[in-house]
Amino acid sequence: MSLPSSQPPFASVSSWLCSPLCAPLPYALALVGGVGAVYLSGLAQAVWIVVTGAWSVALYAAEHPRIAATTRARTALLAAALCAWGSAFALGVGAAEIRQATYAREEAAFTRLLSESPPHAPASSPLSPTPHVPRSARELCGEAVVVGDPLNTPTGILVDLRLIAAGNCPPDIRDPAAQSGHDTRGEPSASERLAVPFTLRAHLRAPSEDARLELEALARGAVLRFRGNASPPAGPQNPGERDYRPWAHARGTVGELRADDVSLVTPPPFGERLRAEVRKTLDGVLDEGERRARTSSLGHEGAADARALLRAFLLGRTDDLSPEVRRDFAEAGAVHLLVVSGLHVGILAWGVYRLAGSVGIREGARRLSVLLFVGTYASLAADSPAVRRAAFATAAAAGAGLVRKRVDPLALLSFLCALELLSNPSQILRPGFGMTYLLTFAILRYAPTYAEHLRVHLPRPIAPFAFELATTLLVEPLVLPFLAATQGSWPSTSPLMNLVLLPLYAALLPFLAASWGGAVVASAFGAPGKVAGAYLLEPALGLVRLVQDAVAFLARMPGAQVPFAGVPPSLWILWTAALLGAYEVGVRHIHGRRFFPEPAPRPGEERAAIRRRRLRRAGIALGTLFLLLPPLVGLLDGLRLHPSPSVAAQRELPDAAEGPTLVALALTSASAVAAAYSDGAPEELFVFRPRGNLGARSTGENIPRPAAEERAQRAAFLGDVYDRIVPALRALGARSVRATWLGLEKEEADALRRALAHNFILADFTQHPSPEVGGAGIWRCGPFAIEENGFLYEREKGVPLVDLRPPAAVPRWESARPPLGRTPVFPEASEGADPSEPVLHPPDPGDPTPYPVRVWGAVRIRPAGDRVLLECLRPD
Repeated sequence: MSLPSSQPPFASVSSWLCSPLCAPLPYALALVGGVGAVYLSGLAQAVWIVVTGAWSVALYAAEHPRIAATTRARTALLAAALCAWGSAFALGVGAAEIRQATYAREEAAFTRLLSESPPHAPASSPLSPTPHVPRSARELCGEAVVVGDPLNTPTGILVDLRLIAAGNCPPDIRDPAAQSGHDTRGEPSASERLAVPFTLRAHLRAPSEDARLELEALARGAVLRFRGNASPPAGPQNPGERDYRPWAHARGTVGELRADDVSLVTPPPFGERLRAEVRKTLDGVLDEGERRARTSSLGHEGAADARALLRAFLLGRTDDLSPEVRRDFAEAGAVHLLVVSGLHVGILAWGVYRLAGSVGIREGARRLSVLLFVGTYASLAADSPAVRRAAFATAAAAGAGLVRKRVDPLALLSFLCALELLSNPSQILRPGFGMTYLLTFAILRYAPTYAEHLRVHLPRPIAPFAFELATTLLVEPLVLPFLAATQGSWPSTSPLMNLVLLPLYAALLPFLAASWGGAVVASAFGAPGKVAGAYLLEPALGLVRLVQDAVAFLARMPGAQVPFAGVPPSLWILWTAALLGAYEVGVRHIHGRRFFPEPAPRPGEERAAIRRRRLRRAGIALGTLFLLLPPLVGLLDGLRLHPSPSVAAQRELPDAAEGPTLVALALTSASAVAAAYSDGAPEELFVFRPRGNLGARSTGENIPRPAAEERAQRAAFLGDVYDRIVPALRALGARSVRATWLGLEKEEADALRRALAHNFILADFTQHPSPEVGGAGIWRCGPFAIEENGFLYEREKGVPLVDLRPPAAVPRWESARPPLGRTPVFPEASEGADPSEPVLHPPDPGDPTPYPVRVWGAVRIRPAGDRVLLECLRPD
């Protein structure tokens, strides 16, 4: 029966006009497409616009199935969908362009201020710049407002500061050339208000114990006076190293500040001080439980890790976690357990709702109690977009129940995504932003249907876990692009963790919160209450320790890390869109709906129907192969199964005509030199720590180091291994590695072995014998040698070429010079050299000091006749 032709194209104009509020999903996706189009470029930008536009139009048409009744109506619906996409896309482009213009204005103001500032604190030798301060740093004094939650780390406090005034710095008593008989540290300078304030990512260190206690109570809204070294965001200094400048752009920070002369000018507001005091009280209760757990069964290190994990599980504050625990959770695919999200807020809010109902509270009051809990919990948890997003969603669901309404989860998700992008479009640069919304969308839209289908077909003992199985099968393929971009590998134990450990973790979360809450209430009754609270926390800390052991077991399983790299972003975008399309087709097939229903063939058209069926099957086969292509390419590139190094690797490290080619990597805690042979792939890695730094022990002494210093050293070393050494070896085309190390602690050597074994074929891993006092060198490779003092020498003439010592090993005011043979030659070019790579220029003829690797980035050293070429691979 045909539909009447007099039916209007749209059954109701109001349903089309209110669709941005009633069905905002297509608009949110178009807004994402507009914002991403500004921040992407090239092929990835074109693919992004086409994919998001196609999905937005398709979802808009799917939201109005009753409107398109005739051919004319379907044409009008398509035009309306294109208009809706165009308006939301233009809004996204406009918001992103405004954000870009604002950021460029602040960046220009910061650059102008740096150009007018003096260089960073002077040293008596160019060999010894201020530790961890780049060459482009400038000394800066002024006043700033705290705009983010401070993070307490073993080496200081990380916080975002909004610079509002700057001025000339007074003379520093630490500079021997500027001593004037009195201490000028902390003295106010003549600061002028900035016309364009900007935000810096600051690392603060207190000059005294009183200042340290003052900084620990730092909160948002406080005004600080500082003196430190400011610099633009650091770029990658080694081949393959991740570029953190987009991350700084997403945070809105235009530079970095390292200050160890800080004083508080104006305390934070009352609300922020109250929140800081409540957080301090919660941490004090945990400290009491940790002291009790140390004397029972967990021991010193186990109790500290359990305390930090309990704090991370319930509040998302991870600044106390040890680097080993962080790495275990990352390699097991359990990082989302450490980030407060909808899982945490939903479970805890459900527990408050049930608890209020068990004591006879009415429905309206129960929902009000949930709203009060969510607001309090969001203020105490870590300040992150995930916490705000989860708190808003839970509050919206609870508030809708007060007015007897129901909230559409997908509509709420779309509204939150659009709101967050409009407030800060640069959030799209964060991989976590896209991953959170994409995975949540897949779970809300597809998981219930697939779970119901699996529950019917699975055996009875497994049927209750159908939702967990469907969620895992949907999420794991979608998360591959984000893991490949951030970690360079895929944790193969992640499905096992989601199926087994995640349900147990969700069941334990209310008990952990109740134990901590009971301990807080008990601590209000004085010393006996604190003892009782410590006993209440002890079983919770023990359960957290069990979760940690399970995660560590999964992380250390053979094959836990599958290297995954080499897939271009445009291919990942197409792959994600194709996956979502496959999920949508599967859902429609389960519900008995098909995108392209095939009518019964008419007489005489049987052959045409057979051809259409063959074409459809061929399209399905090609689509399936396309879905398998990106993972296969990433796996082959990650496992280095291709027969020769990639073109990028050959460009990074061309074959040397004479002898081996060395690449000295720029690290912060140790020194690493990779040696490449005639095939162009680095086959040998030497990692060592010279004497005089954090990891070295004085001869004949056995003095234990402070726990904070050990944690800082391990964190810095693990950062060097996973963020610099492994990516550099990948970028240089390494497949098998022979590693030698010297001067590392046992835990550090184990971490290095595990990282190399997970990412390469580890041919050998040995400790270099300790050097003899006064020996000529501790490691030799062709015409080069590394001596115990931390310099790379030319063996024939004893010329010091490069200073390999990490920053912590170099005193700030060092005046000693290394032994010199002759000034090294730095030619502009030579036969066999890559003209696109910059060549290090020689210093002043009267100052033959070798260049520090940490200043210039990764340096390639290779012989060229009677000369030695030093080429900077990653200039600062």
